Amino acid sequence: MVKKWGYEIPADIRIYGIEAVKLSKFAEGCTPPVAAKLDEIAEHIFNDLAAESQSN
Repeated sequence: MVKKWGYEIPADIRIYGIEAVKLSKFAEGCTPPVAAKLDEIAEHIFNDLAAESQSN
């Protein structure tokens, strides 16, 4: 952790994103195509984080 401006901030921050197909439409939930892929998306993120922790 790094201390900056009085807050402890993790040294490594990762941001994962999903590209929007239609920017003019906004909703609280996921679109059906994204909802159908949530397990795959979560698995990708978990694998990425696990690979990073094994290399340290």
